[in-house]
Amino acid sequence: METDECGRSCPFHQGGEQSPAPRGRENPSPRGGLSRRAALGLTAAGVLGVTATACGGSGAAKAPERAAATSGAPATAGARGKQPETARLLGMRAHPEGGWYKETWRSGKTLRVEEYAGNRPTASAIYFLLSAGEESRWHTVRSSELWFWHRGGPLRFQLGGTGERPAARPTDVLMGPDLAGGQRPQVLIPAGTWQRARPVSDEEVLVSCVVSPGFQFEDFHLLPEAPAR
Repeated sequence: METDECGRSCPFHQGGEQSPAPRGRENPSPRGGLSRRAALGLTAAGVLGVTATACGGSGAAKAPERAAATSGAPATAGARGKQPETARLLGMRAHPEGGWYKETWRSGKTLRVEEYAGNRPTASAIYFLLSAGEESRWHTVRSSELWFWHRGGPLRFQLGGTGERPAARPTDVLMGPDLAGGQRPQVLIPAGTWQRARPVSDEEVLVSCVVSPGFQFEDFHLLPEAPAR
């Protein structure tokens, strides 16, 4: 069944869907944020190689206030320190797990999977940014996630299995541009796997994530922080 749920049940969609743009060859500033032209070139079509036809090619912007009213995103997903320049240029907002995000695409096609409560879009995609010193806290997502590295320093994922809590000895996966050094520009995190991430260097890291079936916050579980002693 094909529906247009974007904007009505779009938990990550803040600020509207981005229209496809050609792949650019902008040179980002070495340590700071992106140039405005580079930011405009970073779209789901340009960076991820996702074609406009995947979501019907509409590229229609959705009203931010309508998306926010129906997103289901936790109220804490906006309480954070100073917004990094890259996050500002890309219209990103604070994520409850840590870091910054912006949904760039949500499929207009839906499907019903037995273990999910209700229909899900076939897939969705976001930008995700971690500044130096920030981290993505331990969490799980019911759907599989495919991550793509774009710019900045390397990013270390730690995968903690699928138990009730993260494994005591998680598996490290290094994401980045240094292929000879064992880094990879693409990482798959299977559904239900405990994960966390942190930049390895003093550079911010910009990545994207495609989730299938599409992400909704009710499929997201954040490990509670240990109480202070």
